Amino acid sequence: MPFEVLDYFFQSLVMSKYIVFARNFSLIASSAVRLYLISAGGSLMAFLLVNVIEAALTFIALIVLFSKKNSISGWKFSAGLMKTLMIDSFPLMMTYLMTLIGMKIDQLMLLEMIDEKQLGYYSAAIKLSEIWYLIPMSVCSTFFPILIAIKKRSISLYMKRFQMLYDFMAVTAFAIILPVSFFSAKLIPLLYGPKYVNSAAILAIHVWAVLPVFMSVVCQYYLIVEKKQRLSFYKTIVGVITTVVSNYILIPKYAAAGAA
Repeated sequence: MPFEVLDYFFQSLVMSKYIVFARNFSLIASSAVRLYLISAGGSLMAFLLVNVIEAALTFIALIVLFSKKNSISGWKFSAGLMKTLMIDSFPLMMTYLMTLIGMKIDQLMLLEMIDEKQLGYYSAAIKLSEIWYLIPMSVCSTFFPILIAIKKRSISLYMKRFQMLYDFMAVTAFAIILPVSFFSAKLIPLLYGPKYVNSAAILAIHVWAVLPVFMSVVCQYYLIVEKKQRLSFYKTIVGVITTVVSNYILIPKYAAAGAA
């Protein structure tokens, strides 16, 4: 969406407070409208329109905040810049697409090779592990502009900071994995009820994916800084192929646990 450009601009200057203000402003306004629509029995189209309005309000708020210290009158279209950005970003777009495929292929293969019941157990379990995937994205996007600035001053310090980020993500991942894995037998019945008790073993296995996911996100940001986006794409392809092959081997034998 258009406001993402200004979002990244403020991120590059480590001015996230403007982003938070703009998003909170639009969220509060749109939430008030949604509450009114709920009480008034609004139509589905009305609720969809609110989503559009929310995005527009975010964009307007960011424009206003940007205009306080910058001018938008000098903005102009550049075909050359667009071409350069498209070439640089194409591997990243394909990486995100392959990542999405890799995250959903388990469920598709499980449905085709076993049944809906096993898919239900699996889907319930992965919700409690995939929810943590937002953490590395949030942390890395915050430190990304800082790391770029450090690299311009000192390569050795830049490498040390990236190593610290890797270490922090690893520690955070284990802080999530260990309690969730060990207490999965209690978490699943507590959150979903006794009918989903079979999801506990799946969760205990699948939550270990948090570690490679956290490491992969940091690695992806490193490759972006180093302008090696293609390596990120190739890495993701290898991951998807590995997932498909392992699923074909493990799902027939272990069902949902094999997909995990």
